[in-house]
Amino acid sequence: MVGGDDRVSRFRDDAVGQDYDVQLRLEKQDRSDADTISRLYVPSSRGGLVRLDSVVDLVEGYAPSRIERLDRQRTVRLFAGVAPGYALADRIEALRRGVADLNLPASYSLSVSGAAGNSSGPSRSSSSHSSSRSPSCT
Repeated sequence: MVGGDDRVSRFRDDAVGQDYDVQLRLEKQDRSDADTISRLYVPSSRGGLVRLDSVVDLVEGYAPSRIERLDRQRTVRLFAGVAPGYALADRIEALRRGVADLNLPASYSLSVSGAAGNSSGPSRSSSSHSSSRSPSCT
């Protein structure tokens, strides 16, 4: 059984007086093998374990390796610096126009932080931009 528990055991390192959770992980070649993954057991909402292939169809596709969230909303962060010869305010306006041109749903928002979010900030500085939307499911 892999995936039935987050923790399969505990390991005690007496040298440092620490306990560690032991978790199982498939070998690298098995983590990308759909047949192996489909035979894993996962917890059932009714208790006990069920084979993954009995509740899902595996479809290969692309997805982020990590999903960042802020206040339970998905976020995307962009980090940028202003090139010589450009003003920070002009670049922020260009960013806002670019986002507007994407015609994103109303649930998306844009916030600018760092030196860009501070009106007294220097004209050449790194800034971070984030765009977020509420997840469609939990």
